[in-house]
Amino acid sequence: MKKVFFSLAMLLAAQVATAQTVITNNYDSPITKADGTNTTNNTETDGFVQGEDYSFTINTDQDLYGIKYLFDVSKSAYFGFGFNLGTGDYSSYSSSLFLGLGKRYILGNSFLLQGKLGVYGGYMSYEVPTVNDKGKLTKKDKDEFIYGAEANVAAGLKLWTTKKGTRGFITVGYYMSAPKFKTENMGDNGAWCFGITLVR
Repeated sequence: MKKVFFSLAMLLAAQVATAQTVITNNYDSPITKADGTNTTNNTETDGFVQGEDYSFTINTDQDLYGIKYLFDVSKSAYFGFGFNLGTGDYSSYSSSLFLGLGKRYILGNSFLLQGKLGVYGGYMSYEVPTVNDKGKLTKKDKDEFIYGAEANVAAGLKLWTTKKGTRGFITVGYYMSAPKFKTENMGDNGAWCFGITLVR
């Protein structure tokens, strides 16, 4: 399953590099209100859109849980930040910034497909097992700078549309990371993502 998601991430990354048209909203001709002022009728459409993600990440194999916030800063680029907490035998905490390329596409006015490929950098604090002079196993805190590549694919289903035209989708996806840009085990450093995507 992880290999399938990794392949989809690479496919969507290729779409990022080749896509030329971004559609955020479709506006009909101006309409005159009763008071004589003009307004526009915002209609929902399929196509490429911009938005922001609020998501939870879960990796049960490594007992890692996190939150992420990513938002589009242009037609193809995104920025964001996230936090992870490890709750296994040796606890950990990390915070990271994310930057990369991504695309979101709405299909059938109700389905959202999106993919991202980028880099991250941040700080991690974690416990490591050590043996003291008496042969007793203890835990020692260690801090380090972390960095690498990341990829994410997700799909969503529309739940609502606001009066201003913002659409809300519930999304499910898979996140993969390549610490220090070592991609051979990228699929193993992953987490399921669940959240909400707002499309403008």
